Amino acid sequence: MTAEPSTTAVPGPTAEPPGARLGARERILDTARTLFYRRGVNNVGIDEIIAESGVAKATLYKHFSSKDALTLEYMRQGDLRWTAWLRGRVEELSPDPAGRLLAVFGALEEWFGLPHFRGCLLTNVVTALPDPEHPAREVLAGHKARVRAYLAELATQAGASHPEVLADQTLMLIEGATAVARMERDPGAADRAKATAHLLLKSSETEAGTT
Repeated sequence: MTAEPSTTAVPGPTAEPPGARLGARERILDTARTLFYRRGVNNVGIDEIIAESGVAKATLYKHFSSKDALTLEYMRQGDLRWTAWLRGRVEELSPDPAGRLLAVFGALEEWFGLPHFRGCLLTNVVTALPDPEHPAREVLAGHKARVRAYLAELATQAGASHPEVLADQTLMLIEGATAVARMERDPGAADRAKATAHLLLKSSETEAGTT
């Protein structure tokens, strides 16, 4: 279903970092990204991040005033990494812009198949936090809005009659497939979602042709 991955492609948007970088702030974030994504934000304490990143407690608090502040930056970076990865991978999988909406699911299948895959890191954070007013929810909402806008762009390129509607439908398919892939360890969830997206796209193209 998917094209062969490029040999130069990034291994995935949530890949564990290749190693510590020079700056203390970057080491802290790299450590948080690995531990938070692997085990969940509620299961990782500040002291463990300090020990794993090799920084002093004062250094961590110089860059991040609290665990919440570190978590929010982890989410923001995750948003940027994931959306940049998705755009780049979709363009590699489909040189023809008209095919890129469905190529999204090819990218997802690759992501779902990675050994470190644990689902959407932003959603994971929000579902772990009981406070309905936590600012993490705003970060997740902004992420979804950016993904939806990208999907609407792809739906327009694919000739959809109502690209915004198709973008909403596609986002729901992505979220559902991601949840299934995480729970069942089944990369094929992307292929099943793609089949539904294909039907929705064909219906939208037919509608466009009759108006």
